[in-house]
Amino acid sequence: MSETIQQILTAESQAEDILKEAEQKRVKILSEAKQQALDILSTSKKEIEHKIDKETKHSMDKVSQQKKKILSEYEEQSESLVKNAKKNVPKAVKLVLKKVQSGAFQ
Repeated sequence: MSETIQQILTAESQAEDILKEAEQKRVKILSEAKQQALDILSTSKKEIEHKIDKETKHSMDKVSQQKKKILSEYEEQSESLVKNAKKNVPKAVKLVLKKVQSGAFQ
């Protein structure tokens, strides 16, 4: 009978060892799964940030090109207006002198 009790105690001890080992494996598997999920999340986040940065840079480059084009067009228009104004100054002076001499401003 004591041999049977000893076998039962041994079996219980082995069962406890198996349960402890199973719990350790469970904790390890969960820890590894959590780490893998965090790694995937981190990688995905970096990929998304890279894509956003790339698209933002592309958009900013496009805006910069449009800005340069608009500024260039306005500069050309400004130069044209100044050129026309300088060209018309002698005519304007003559007209004003003529009006003054004729007494139109009195």
